[in-house]
This record gives sequence, structure tokens and C-alpha cells, in this order.
Amino acid sequence: MKMQEMTKEQLIGEIAALKRQVTELEKPEEHQKDKGTALRISDEQFAASRAFNDAILDTAASLVILMDREGRILRFNFACEKAAGYTSEEVIGQHLWDILSADPAKARERIDNLVGGKNISTYEDFWISKSGEKRLIAWSNTVLLNKEDKVEYIVGTGIDITERRQAEAELKEANLKLVTWVHELEMRSAEMSQLSEMGEQLQSCQNIEEACAISVQYIRKICPFSQGALYLINPSKELAEAVQQWGDTTSSERVFVPLDCWGIRRGRPHLVDSLHPGLKCGHIVGPHVEQHLCVPMLAHGEAIGILHLNLYSSEADQENAEDRVFSENKAQVIMAAAEDIALALSNLYLRESLRQQSIRDILTGLFNRRYMQESLERELSRAEREKIPVGVIMFDIDNFKDFNDVYGHDGGDALLHQLGTFLLKKTRGGDIVCRYGGEEFVVVLPSASLENTRIRAEEIRKGVKDLLVYHLGKPMRICTLSLGVSAFPERATTSESLIKSADTALYSAKSEGRDRVVVADNIIA
Repeated sequence: MKMQEMTKEQLIGEIAALKRQVTELEKPEEHQKDKGTALRISDEQFAASRAFNDAILDTAASLVILMDREGRILRFNFACEKAAGYTSEEVIGQHLWDILSADPAKARERIDNLVGGKNISTYEDFWISKSGEKRLIAWSNTVLLNKEDKVEYIVGTGIDITERRQAEAELKEANLKLVTWVHELEMRSAEMSQLSEMGEQLQSCQNIEEACAISVQYIRKICPFSQGALYLINPSKELAEAVQQWGDTTSSERVFVPLDCWGIRRGRPHLVDSLHPGLKCGHIVGPHVEQHLCVPMLAHGEAIGILHLNLYSSEADQENAEDRVFSENKAQVIMAAAEDIALALSNLYLRESLRQQSIRDILTGLFNRRYMQESLERELSRAEREKIPVGVIMFDIDNFKDFNDVYGHDGGDALLHQLGTFLLKKTRGGDIVCRYGGEEFVVVLPSASLENTRIRAEEIRKGVKDLLVYHLGKPMRICTLSLGVSAFPERATTSESLIKSADTALYSAKSEGRDRVVVADNIIA
């Protein structure tokens, strides 16, 4: 019949019964009626009780160890054998600290404390098994006293909690990993949200400056400990210039040759740090940079700019390791941001190119007639509100047909192109210079009076006479202009009348012999 697991109280009771039986055997002969019978019965009872106790101890799931007051092992149940790897015969009679305890001094101190009357009810201790494995045991101690109330035996019951503690440690580690993953997921989600917001705002930008400013704002939010710059490559592909910088602006050149950047050379992100050895880009100057990342901004296979970030070692970097600019996840986010920025800039360049094509003359690079008319209406409305003048110059090339006849239409086109370049250089940024049609041109001068407009017209007339135009490697003859001048509100009050009065003055200049400036003398309403 299988015995039930023995409780600590049962165990103590059985040991006490065993002790009483031993005491009975030690009574003087005069107290025994039949010495032989009494001894025989006691021996049988002792043997039966011992067998019963052994059976209970060996079937108990708990570790049970019985020691004397010196710490020598007297009983060692099967659960102890299983945990320690030693048989009872190998350990009985030995001190606990000589064979099992991982900390002999501490084990001996506990025995001395128990014998001395100190209550050490529960504790945890490591056993070193026969195979050298460490087993963690949770112990509960009880002492058995003799007639003089002194400790005679020490009973320890324990539970092997090695696997449980390992499971707890693994669970704790798994929970920490889960917390880390959740934190990283939240960070990635926040970064993706910021990228989405950046993309949405980039779509609403009307020019390159707005797009670059918004891009840098979001890069700084995504990488708060970074410093760097956003570079744009000029149309000739000769220079990369910083349009936005943040942090230490001395760590990277403001203008450099694109091939100084390894990101442009490789056509892919260039990362240099302790884990990614490589040469730093030629545009990086100043103190030694611990980490730097250059991401080429590519659109339709063409490099239009560079997103550069760098990071110095600091306490902030150590305390916020996940915020390091160039961790793998951060680098991926930065590359995704660079792609969005490049696409937005490419669309803005295309939009600006289409706009310029719609408002500028292809041959001369000047504004076209439609844009001039719209701009003139706008300038006159502003002038009327602010009570300021607006000057207009209308002119054409004298005897332009002769240029076409002598040099061909290619020669005439060369002259028109060179004249357009000259006018763009000789006028103010706020002036509106347009090709009105054929060889006729109009210049709108905001805030210019009639006299100031006349002076500007004379400057243009004289400057064109010094213009040297080559065709097929040979210089063409000197070009002269006839110019008519008018102004708002001195000679006209509407855009139509302003153009008409300037045209009338131009006709007068041609009638009077060309190569001259004529000011409109009549007021046209």
C-alpha cells in the first residue's frame, strides 16, 4: 500500500515516539517484570517504528535531513539523495558543510545558532550536488530537545526550488524583453507617425525653402540628440550647399564638392562609427565625430541633396541609448525620411520648372507677355493703395529684320538670347522684364517715377550698344534700341493705358531716327 506524504508534524511525532521507545529500553531492570520479554517487545516495536519511519521519509516529496547537535547527518531521505546525487551511506555521519553546503561557514554558523537557541525557521541555501551542480533549497528547521531542554537533534525539511527560480528568472527576463519590445514598438510607432506628419506637411509646401525647414524640424524631433545639415546640390552638380543646419554648425562644411561625400560616391547611406569602420566624408571638419551618417537624397536616380547627421559621445547618449542617432532602427527611419524629403523636393523642382516654363520665354529667359500683364495689374493695385508710382519702358531692336537677313534666324535668336541675359543682369530683382512679342520688350519698374524710368531707359540703351554678340565664332554688328517711357499715375491710370502710352512713345522714338529714348507727353486715362 502506497503511503501518503508525511507532514512535518507527523515526522516530529514519529521521531518523538522513537525517542520514547529508546528511553524505555534504557530503564533499570527493577522496573521490568520480564526483562527478556520486555527487551524483545521493545526491539520489535523499535524495528517496526524505524521501518515505518523510513518508509514515510523515503516516500516524502520534501527533502528531510536529521542531524545531531554537531551537524552530523543521521538521516537522509530519498528526496535528498535525488537532489544531492549522494546515497545515504555516502553522507550519513559526515558534517553537512563538509559535503553538501556551497557556503560551509554559513552552514556551520546556522547549526551553532540553532544549538545556541536562536530561531532560524526558514532560509534558502545552495547545495553542491555530486555532479557539481548547484541546487537551491528552501529550508525549514526544527530542533528536538532532550530532558534538560537542550537541543539534541535538528530536523530540516526542504523543497528544491532550483527549477522554480530558474523559471522565475526566465519569466522576469521575458517580461523585461516584452517591456523593451513594447517601448521600441511605441517609439517606432511615434517615429512613423512623425514621418507621416512630415510627408503630409511637405505636400502642402509651396517652395523649396518651406520644404527644407519642415524637414529639419521633424528630423530634430526624430533624432533629438543629433546635429547636422540638409544640403542641396546645385543644377550644375558642382556644389552642395547647406540650406538648413542645426546643432554645431562648424562640424561640417557649409559648401563642398558633392564627391567629398561618401554617400554621394556610393549612391547609398554612408555610416561611420565604432561598429561600421570607414573613412569619414571630406566635408566633416572640427572635433572628432564619434558617429556620422550621410544619406544621399535621390529622386528618379538623380542626387538632389544630402541629409547629414552626426553625434558626439555624451552622458545623454549613454542614458538614452535608444535615442542614439545611428542605431539600426534610427538609421532606417532617417533613410525613410530622406526618401520622403527627396521626393517632395523633386516634386517642387518639377512644379517650379513647369511654372517657369508657363511664365517665361524659352529663348530669352525673360517673363512672357501674360505674366507681365498679370504682374502689372498687381503692381498698379498696390501703387494705388500705397500712393507710389510705377514706371514702364517699352522698346524693340532697331532693324531686327536686317539681323535675320544677314546672320539668319539662328543669328537673330543668338541676339535675342544675349539681350535677355543682359536685361536680367541690369535690372533689379523686383523689376519685371518680359519679351512682349518678336523683338519687342517691356520693363515694369515698381516705385519708379517718370524721370527715374527715363534714366533707367537711357542706361539700357547705352548698355546694349556695348553688347558684343558672337555667332558662329564671329561678332555681329552693334545692336541699338528705340525706347518709349511712361509712368503711373503721371501719364496713365490703367494697365492698358500705361502700355499704350509707352507704345506711342516708342513709335515716336522710331519715327525720330531710332536709337533714342522718348518719354510719353500726353496723359491717357
